[in-house]
Amino acid sequence: MLESHIKLKLVEKKKKSKDLATYLGVSVQSVSNWTSGHAFPPVETLFKIADFLDCKVDDLYTYIKD
Repeated sequence: MLESHIKLKLVEKKKKSKDLATYLGVSVQSVSNWTSGHAFPPVETLFKIADFLDCKVDDLYTYIKD
């Protein structure tokens, strides 16, 4: 199982979900789904998110054993 850290990174970098959605050209609802762990962005989008948040893709998710 993967745990999303996108929301934590947004807070850490003082950025808003709306700004990320605009940057990516996706809906705010899509970003909301990703930050809550209800959905996962496509791999190529992960790289864009990492660029927006100035972090590594590895920083966006943590693998958790059930």
